[in-house]
Amino acid sequence: MNKLFVRIAATLLLVFVMLMSVGMTLASWKISSPALNIISMGSVTGKIIEVFEEGQTVYPASEINKEVRVKNTGSADVFARVKIDKAWGDQRDNDGLLIKDTDLSTENIIINYNSNNWLYNEEDGYYYYLGVLKPNNTTEPLFESFVVDGKTTDSSYNSKQADITVSMELVQAAGNGLSYWSITSKELGVVYTPNTHSAKATAVAFENPTNGFSFKADNTDLFANFKNLMPGESRNQEIEISNKYSSKVSIYLYAQSAEQSGNEEEKELIDKLLKKYAVISIADDKGTEIYNGPVWGNLDVKDSDEKPNMKYEYLIGEFSPSETKKINVSLYLDSQMDNKYRSLLGRVNWVFSAQGDEDSPKDDPKDDPKDSSTDTPRNDTKEDWPQRTETNFTEVIKTGDLRNTVIYMTVAILSLIMIAVINRKKNTKAENA
Repeated sequence: MNKLFVRIAATLLLVFVMLMSVGMTLASWKISSPALNIISMGSVTGKIIEVFEEGQTVYPASEINKEVRVKNTGSADVFARVKIDKAWGDQRDNDGLLIKDTDLSTENIIINYNSNNWLYNEEDGYYYYLGVLKPNNTTEPLFESFVVDGKTTDSSYNSKQADITVSMELVQAAGNGLSYWSITSKELGVVYTPNTHSAKATAVAFENPTNGFSFKADNTDLFANFKNLMPGESRNQEIEISNKYSSKVSIYLYAQSAEQSGNEEEKELIDKLLKKYAVISIADDKGTEIYNGPVWGNLDVKDSDEKPNMKYEYLIGEFSPSETKKINVSLYLDSQMDNKYRSLLGRVNWVFSAQGDEDSPKDDPKDDPKDSSTDTPRNDTKEDWPQRTETNFTEVIKTGDLRNTVIYMTVAILSLIMIAVINRKKNTKAENA
């Protein structure tokens, strides 16, 4: 080969390298943002409120003021029942409890019960409050006074002490809590309508490849409706997902482990709550189920295991610019949970990711969360989208469209062959001459 051929071959090789570089510069970007969601357990607690002057000297036939009510000090709607125990005695033990004299009848302690608001059940001896007691609310009084009957109280009661002991029980109204007492709301004549829990809407929006996702939620918590939960209860949460970017993107969802708070015992209970007792179902707006299983996502599942999990990404959908879709999340709590779980908080970490294909993820002015002229946060609706989290951006280099490169390479190879043939003919003629 002569020098001209070498120069042409070197030039074509350089062009080939440049074309291959161009063919590889197209990239697929991907960005993700976490959302820390919280489910909280409600509590069933209460106290007896008594208005009574202790140490009074009681005379037969006299009316003594004593008012008894029940207050709901917990966070959940409850039903209340109360049992009354009456006793006569001479002295008290070290704990201040009256030592009963069983020879003395208590029938002479006459209590005027409030039958309008309380129902006595002869089978179990309890008085049931005829209503649902909301948090921080107090019942109507069970009774307001009592009388020691003068006709049946003789000298054997002289200098005796009497106690009217009130014991209280509460049960959650939600999740058919009355079944624990083997009684129904119909028997009590009470119609209970569970709270609709119409929490404020939660939503996720993909802004752009620079800012990632924004959240219309309290500190990115999309589980606004999963608060103050009770065993046996079901709740639903609708989450809007939208694309505010100027290009089409694919949006995915998966879960990661979340750090839980509390002492070791509480963390153990939270672990059981998230892995055993709380179950969620996630479906898209067409009703197609995305996931159904423990709320934490079965993150310890093995790759060979076919158990449903959120360890890997689920494609929520392809989103065109300004397109909005919804996912529906249903949560159910096992009714076998006991009071140990009350007031617990469980954290569930979801990660939203968006992926797009373009030369470079440049933001349009409308994708900038700040107005360039005023430098003030943008309002897309009547409410701001202020909640943002740390985003992770990944640019995945991929092979671009090489069709033109193949054509150029074919032309270059044919050119080399033609040059080689022409040179060979010239050399042959020269040798023959």
